Amino acid sequence: MHRGMKRMAVLALGGLMLSALSGADQVVAQSADYPKTHVKLVLGFAPGTGSDILGRLLADKLSAGLPPGVVPENRPGAGGRIATKQVIDAEPDGHTLALGTNATLIVGPTIAAKAPYNAETDLAPVSMVGRSHMVLVVSAEKGAKTLDELLAKLKSEQMTFASTGAGTIGHLSSEILLLNTKIKAGHVAYRGSGQSLTDVMRGEVSFAIDSAIAVLPFLQNGTLRPLAVTGTGRLKSLPDVGTFAEQGVPGLEIYAWWGVLAPAATPAPVLKKIGDEIESALASPDMLSRMKAMEVEPVKTRGEAMRALLAKETAFWQDFVKRSGFTMN
Repeated sequence: MHRGMKRMAVLALGGLMLSALSGADQVVAQSADYPKTHVKLVLGFAPGTGSDILGRLLADKLSAGLPPGVVPENRPGAGGRIATKQVIDAEPDGHTLALGTNATLIVGPTIAAKAPYNAETDLAPVSMVGRSHMVLVVSAEKGAKTLDELLAKLKSEQMTFASTGAGTIGHLSSEILLLNTKIKAGHVAYRGSGQSLTDVMRGEVSFAIDSAIAVLPFLQNGTLRPLAVTGTGRLKSLPDVGTFAEQGVPGLEIYAWWGVLAPAATPAPVLKKIGDEIESALASPDMLSRMKAMEVEPVKTRGEAMRALLAKETAFWQDFVKRSGFTMN
């Protein structure tokens, strides 16, 4: 090679190496400088709900590792779509995060006539937080004694079921139950678990499927009766209540779950730092004790493994829409 060309090649290689080192320094700096201000954890739930309580607990635990702290912000409405869209549109610097659920991230967009966003592409998965069984409950005073009895009544009478809102995981779990048993019932949507479960307790609606977090107080005071749980195994606090599958109704091996996500272009080092802090929070004895009391099982799936979970869940609900023809405006 000509001496001049060799010199140019060496200079070019040196430039590339300096560029690479500069990029590495930038990556380190992105993580080291984060966070520069308070981190906002956007919650698409009303204050006082089980999901809100979990989100606030998580924000409190993360604050120690992400000074000056993590601040929860409630943005309820539209089945969590308002909160999710706020995070999607935020600056991708890790200072605005979403505590999403399968309802806000997957179910709602999948059943919408026009999907408002795609969680797999519009958001960067950081880490799962936990999951919870869903529980079918009826009035302890006026409701059926068994799942078989409830299904028989639903077949012979015009009855209704409650949910915390159209497109929520409780609503769609009930729709799967009706689809798989070839039963029809009217849907009554409420603005939260407190209202919906109170009306189930009074016998004004026949049943509801809601998260274990939401139904637990009603089960403890004896005003609601549990008839079945979703998932692949029984709920530890309700060992005598069989799963739907155990009672002859397959297709409800599902959970309500929660996970943290960031805007899609958030730098990888920042995502890792947040994920590390969530993993540390989920190892805290106090956090584990509080989650256990709320019937939430910790889930430590992160990054691309979490993205694969989102894809699997999307396929499940797309199949439901295909089989049922169910959509919402």
